[in-house]
Amino acid sequence: MWLRKLADWAASTAAPPPIGLELRPDRFALLHVDRPAAGPPHILGHARHRLPSSDPGAAAAVLHDAWARLALPNHRVVVSLPSPPARFTLLPTAAWMKSGAAAIWPDITAGQWTCVARLLPGQPARVLVGAVPNEALESALTLLDLAGLAAAQVQIDVLALLTAYRHTPAWTGDTPLARLLIHADDDGYRWYRLSPTDGLPEATGEATHETGGFAALADQHPERVFLAGPAARVRTLLTDLQATLQDVRFCSNPFAGLPLTHDQDRRSLTAQAPELSVALGLALGAHR
Repeated sequence: MWLRKLADWAASTAAPPPIGLELRPDRFALLHVDRPAAGPPHILGHARHRLPSSDPGAAAAVLHDAWARLALPNHRVVVSLPSPPARFTLLPTAAWMKSGAAAIWPDITAGQWTCVARLLPGQPARVLVGAVPNEALESALTLLDLAGLAAAQVQIDVLALLTAYRHTPAWTGDTPLARLLIHADDDGYRWYRLSPTDGLPEATGEATHETGGFAALADQHPERVFLAGPAARVRTLLTDLQATLQDVRFCSNPFAGLPLTHDQDRRSLTAQAPELSVALGLALGAHR
């Protein structure tokens, strides 16, 4: 039922709203932006909250309350699901357009829904495709429905992070840069080595907070490191990385320099920036 509903929502002719929701079993981050035709995006409002993961009704009430407090328009949102359990691959664009993901990504099973298929800027030869287990997708859509919301689009978190950090000054440069994208959670972190030429993931790895795994990161010889995830985890990880990776620039705040509707929100936005990065990418990357 939910997959049919999602297909109906995706077929809507209305443009996706610039509202991003990173949804995890135990927390969410919500962000609303204005995307002018020219100039940088404008941050209109944001929220993040823990969720009672064992009580869907209570979790939906928390999400509904945050939506109402921000006075967000309508009820449609661009939502992301975490990886794992979501996963992604890069496929040749020509083959994907001709045959579809399932024909050329053989380990997609019947229990997974291909949720992302998007051409990324600057590299028309490849497409990033993500897949989500049906159970995880249906659980997220049920929670949205209980909160009175609907998914205008579904993405995976790594694609949203790529979109968010493409809008930061530290991402751009006159020469290709060796970049790492690190996404932390309560258990550990996943890292993605990004191609110097097009910014797409070309290698990945993971580590727990206990084991560190910093030697593997150093072996990637990064010039820029971008971090996202729970703010407390990111702060600790950043301190450790700065002691390990010398002569590397770090960024955990893609909001730096972006205008806000209420400038008094700057301090709280900066403090929460690593946790809001996925939601920013969703709001900026909503596409038709």
